[in-house]
Amino acid sequence: MGTTDRYLPLTSKAFHILLALAEGPRNGYQVSARVEENSRGAVRLGPASQFENIQRLTEKGLIEEADDDPSLAADGRGQRFWRVTPLGVAVMRAEVERLQSDLGLARRNPMLRGTE
Repeated sequence: MGTTDRYLPLTSKAFHILLALAEGPRNGYQVSARVEENSRGAVRLGPASQFENIQRLTEKGLIEEADDDPSLAADGRGQRFWRVTPLGVAVMRAEVERLQSDLGLARRNPMLRGTE
């Protein structure tokens, strides 16, 4: 059992938040917008859902506040920015491998052939 296995499977919202932050630090509004864009509207984060997911991901050590980057504080609005941690990157990679394995199983299923 790998060190990332205890974090899997990720929820869809958690996975999409990590993907959005893997592109670079973002504030809450930017995270929500990117998640919705990446998922083509299938995943939406309301304020409460976003707060809960960010709090959970922070507690697990998968993301952290990016308060040590002076370029992010330049807007003067006191917004909080988040970034993915090295553990978060490792968990994302493990989740992608897990999803690819599941997809491979589905593609080999005779009833689902041709669903690529």
